[in-house]
Amino acid sequence: MDSECYIYDRTLLNEKATLGKELFETTVNNRKEYNPADEERALKIIRYAFEYYMEWTPEQIRVNIDEEILRKLKLDGIVRQRIRFPVELEPMENLQYLVHRMYPDRYTYNRRQTIILYYDRVLAGEIKRFKKGFFTEEGGKYRAGICLQRMLQMIGQFKSVQEMYDLFYGTEGRKVLMKYKLASAARDLYEFPLDFLHYSLPEGNRDYLYYEKLRFGLINDKQKRVMRKRGTFIA
Repeated sequence: MDSECYIYDRTLLNEKATLGKELFETTVNNRKEYNPADEERALKIIRYAFEYYMEWTPEQIRVNIDEEILRKLKLDGIVRQRIRFPVELEPMENLQYLVHRMYPDRYTYNRRQTIILYYDRVLAGEIKRFKKGFFTEEGGKYRAGICLQRMLQMIGQFKSVQEMYDLFYGTEGRKVLMKYKLASAARDLYEFPLDFLHYSLPEGNRDYLYYEKLRFGLINDKQKRVMRKRGTFIA
């Protein structure tokens, strides 16, 4: 028997208090830090617990997994502490992602759709604000881009891609981003809302020449404002 499974057996039988330091690496100052090796050990233990003790197939796990069964199997702690869930997910509310990590070849994770559902809940007020790091942690630009694409769907039909660029070139674009709760994403990730739009569009839908033309105007206007503030601008 693998050492990980043996240690888990002892924990489940109350011969050990926790899985603890025998399995997982100690972090600096005992801070919670993601570790890929620890995650693989945790996934191995979780699969073992369900397959050996519950005698469940992957499909039975997918259908029946919940927080209560994780607590009974003394797995809820390592799920919270050792499995890295995407920012758009809450661990105990989205255990299908854990099933995906356990059996990645069998069950997929639709990241795009999950981000859209999260964003819709923010707009509906079910979630008061985006989770910390939603736009700034790893994958933040991708999440922001998906949200902006979703926003464009809700705004309505545009006659052309250039019409989109025109919207984000002016002040109206900032108002729209504020209304649809993406102003902070634009501010944190890009110099101009125009950049936010351009890099959020699928590459095949981008108009590079028109973007560069408008962006040149924005940079020029910004430089003029700085020079006026310094008193060095001469019209």
